[in-house]
Amino acid sequence: MKSNRIAAVALIAGFTLLPVWLVPPASAVPLTYTQISSGLDHTCALVSDGSVKCWGLNDYGQLGNNSTTNSSVPVHVSGLTGVTQISTGAHHTCALVSGGAIKCWGRNDYGQFGNNSTTSSSVPVDGPVLTGVTQISAGGHHTCALVSGGAVKCWGQGDWGQLGNNSTADSPVPVDVSSLTGATQISAGWYHTCAVVAAGAGKCWGRNDRAELGDNSTTSSSVPVDVSSLTGATQISAGYEHTCALVSGVVKCWGYGYYGQLGNNSTSDSWVPVDVSGITDATRVAAGGEHACALVSGGGAKCWGLDLEGQLGDNSTTNSSVPVAVWGLTGATGISASLGSNTCAIVASGGAKCWGRNPYGQLGNGTSGTGTYSSVPVDVVLETTALSINAPRKVAAGRKAKITGVLSSPDVTCTPSQQVALLKGTTTVGTATTDATGAYKFTLTIKKKTTIQVTSAGNVWCAPSASAATTIRAV
Repeated sequence: MKSNRIAAVALIAGFTLLPVWLVPPASAVPLTYTQISSGLDHTCALVSDGSVKCWGLNDYGQLGNNSTTNSSVPVHVSGLTGVTQISTGAHHTCALVSGGAIKCWGRNDYGQFGNNSTTSSSVPVDGPVLTGVTQISAGGHHTCALVSGGAVKCWGQGDWGQLGNNSTADSPVPVDVSSLTGATQISAGWYHTCAVVAAGAGKCWGRNDRAELGDNSTTSSSVPVDVSSLTGATQISAGYEHTCALVSGVVKCWGYGYYGQLGNNSTSDSWVPVDVSGITDATRVAAGGEHACALVSGGGAKCWGLDLEGQLGDNSTTNSSVPVAVWGLTGATGISASLGSNTCAIVASGGAKCWGRNPYGQLGNGTSGTGTYSSVPVDVVLETTALSINAPRKVAAGRKAKITGVLSSPDVTCTPSQQVALLKGTTTVGTATTDATGAYKFTLTIKKKTTIQVTSAGNVWCAPSASAATTIRAV
């Protein structure tokens, strides 16, 4: 039977690297962001290994790292594994994990967690016990779940009827959305909720003073109402006081339009869906606070509406009632418009970019401050790492030298099971994998004076790093 290990053996002028048997490192398969979700002033991203990273405002513990300190760089959500989907609300976040369990963290004063409590938490806690959950969506101060068979359950704040159970009472436990069947996708906005149902029709419930329910009225409803003339929709997105839907590449929006957030070259409200101007190849739509964005074919993005803090990403702060291209964005695979004034996207590399408002570090690029923003996409920062190296200054010619060191980082997930490389000049002469503490080791046979260095390539959130160059003399 063949071993699943590999032998690293190199013959380089001046020294020989003795065989070091290595288990193929977990980091050999690059970790990437697979989903992104922006709340009011914080953002979370799902990682391909089933963990979650968050950044931005943390006043209620919505970053999930057992702290209430804001962070301008991604931090690891405590104790979460096996996550399959995430959703951020105004000040809370929820995750769906493998097996269908729900975990939530952050603000819970309205019962947003659905666990019959109103106690907030800065680490993930169990949400409601439901069977067959296929999607979760966190809104302003409420949360909803789509379950197998197309039913929807909601919990949390209910004062505008956003729970859909023919009541305006809050509920800290899930309640059934009245008379709703065949739902295929849901979206919770600030005070309203919407669902795509059979044949691509739309149903919405909750607050409607700006016509965000799309039923040709401004009457709020605590039970689902039909979105007027909407058919063929494959996705729906509820924002603050407007809603958008994707229909065969076309985007339709309705509700509050004062800032141009309906995208139809108007600043008037609309009680029924209207076509967003000039988009025929959309693949995803995201309605935010007072703006909206769509991914288009090729991985670009277009945004429209309020642009006071650069949330449209077009290198300006001028509102637009028609879609404008997000500056320099290509290869995007996911997008989320916050309920506040920023936007984030996943890009082809598996990393993330954000733009817009940034006083609490919402952009994730290591900066923050009152009045700060970016009107163009910036890279969500990689967590810093550092590599130490320990080696003897001299060894007897032809004898072995032991080289050790530690990969360190403020984020503990950046240090274990990472691949490090031993270099002579620019030539890699061996690789090793860090242990649980970030430690590594190599063994070398030294034949003459040799200068070495150890490097780490990093991954989607951990920055690459290199040790100091070290010279070993043969005597």
